[in-house]
Amino acid sequence: MTQKAKANFERAQTTYLRFKTGHESAGSASPFSQQVDNRKKLFEEAKAAYHPAQADEKRQELIAESIIAGENTIVAQLIEARNRAQLDLDRTIIRAPSDGTPVQVGIRRGTFAAALPLRPAMSFIPTEKIRIAARFWQNSLLRMKVGLEAEVILDAVSGHVFEGKLVDLQPAMAEGEIQAADALIATNRIAQHGFAIGIIEFEEDLNDYNLPLGIQGQAVALNYEDD
Repeated sequence: MTQKAKANFERAQTTYLRFKTGHESAGSASPFSQQVDNRKKLFEEAKAAYHPAQADEKRQELIAESIIAGENTIVAQLIEARNRAQLDLDRTIIRAPSDGTPVQVGIRRGTFAAALPLRPAMSFIPTEKIRIAARFWQNSLLRMKVGLEAEVILDAVSGHVFEGKLVDLQPAMAEGEIQAADALIATNRIAQHGFAIGIIEFEEDLNDYNLPLGIQGQAVALNYEDD
């Protein structure tokens, strides 16, 4: 880049000086008056482009020749970045929130887990007593309360009725959720008929059946006071 700017500068300088000399030699009757002015402008433009190119070339030379602790500046910066990355790796510890098994482990050396946006690096299945989330019609809520006996039939274990209790009743449904935004809520969203969610805990240990999480079935909460 500097060589090109230098060549343009020298060519413009030579042309300008040639026209200037011819103009001065011809005296007042010189036919080169206009050409001298034009060539002078081109010369000044080439000169203005050449000097910054020289300065930038000098700056690049200083960077290339700069030494920090016996190392080239750029090399020293790369080594420092590598050392910081190695330190982050050495201090990286992955802890499980409870006893369980990680599944679909995609994390490897060099994987970057960002703090934001909040995204997990793997899936983790806790080893604990399995509960079932059941949906109930809204018109059943007046007769439902925590502690009711429940019966569940799972599609994966046909012919067997699991007994348990309703241990929790979620205090909200998705239709009651709202997030601050600049758009109005559409009526078709609030017109949806939502279900209440209850959590059922079994008397039996479902881990004995070797069932994966996410299985489906049918559930009923028994309210004997209605009998």
